[in-house]
Amino acid sequence: MDGNRLQLKLGRLRRLVDSSQGNETDARSSLKERIRDFTASFKNREYSKDDCKTFIHETADVSEILEKSGIGKKKYRIATSGYSFDQEGYSEVTSSFLKHLDKYLGSKNTGYITPPTLYPGSIYEMTTSVSGLNPSNVALFTTQRYWEGTDLSAFNKDVNMRKFLRTPVHLFPDNQTYLEATANASNVLVCTGGRKVAINEIVEALKRNNKVIMLVNKNLTNEDFDQSNNAVECAPRYFHNYIVCRDDDPANVRDLDLKFLRENQGKVMQLVKWYFVDDEESIKSAAYRAAKVIQDPNIFEMIDNIFKNDKDKDRVLNDFNTSVGPAYVRSKSTRI
Repeated sequence: MDGNRLQLKLGRLRRLVDSSQGNETDARSSLKERIRDFTASFKNREYSKDDCKTFIHETADVSEILEKSGIGKKKYRIATSGYSFDQEGYSEVTSSFLKHLDKYLGSKNTGYITPPTLYPGSIYEMTTSVSGLNPSNVALFTTQRYWEGTDLSAFNKDVNMRKFLRTPVHLFPDNQTYLEATANASNVLVCTGGRKVAINEIVEALKRNNKVIMLVNKNLTNEDFDQSNNAVECAPRYFHNYIVCRDDDPANVRDLDLKFLRENQGKVMQLVKWYFVDDEESIKSAAYRAAKVIQDPNIFEMIDNIFKNDKDKDRVLNDFNTSVGPAYVRSKSTRI
């Protein structure tokens, strides 16, 4: 029995109670007990992915998704990136930052794009919590393969599963299409940690002139790069140290598109901002400053609007990258 039919049955039981007359005490008591038992079974039932509203997409074109949902009407559409599991000092800081950021931007102005894997302490669970799991406030994107491995029973127990089941889940055929779709649907990326995929998300965001907010959580012990496993360990630190400071890159540069990033230093300077946090006061301050950055005009959108000729646009962007970018790199050469 699906959720809608369960709710209809529960409603009928409640109406029966309301229609019972005063001297029918036993009947009313019996009905109330039935309602309590039925409500308990509804809350404790095991949900299946078959109950979810899933939509399969073959390309990264999200125009229809944005049009049909309320997300497209949001002024700020935030994709979030970070860790898919909790670790000491991560969820408390990240959750607080997202809540403050949502407050400063205005909840009515802000929508979110995030995967539907709402495991305890994950960036995705924290993102949907801020959104209220309202379909007009959040779009759930993932790959078909990742969705197949998703375990609804492992979700955070505080997740409102009835709201989750009403929120469409959009499935994309592979990781690259998913990354492109997420960047197409958003105009801001908030990166709170994460590994190689987070770097790829940053690259796709920058290719679309999306602003990138880097949250460096000083309570985490993660290094920028794990030499033993040859893997990115903390995306904000790694991006700064190997892209901005231009240290020798130990990872696979082709996968991380290092060439694009170093050829677009001006874009990195303008669109990427770092915020260092370790306590509630610094978190609140960082969220306030990040909101101001997000609210400021985007210089690359202005260039697109001013220069309609591609040659003029390319000339301006090239001048920007060759003059402003290197000066920024020199000023930010300290590793973090």
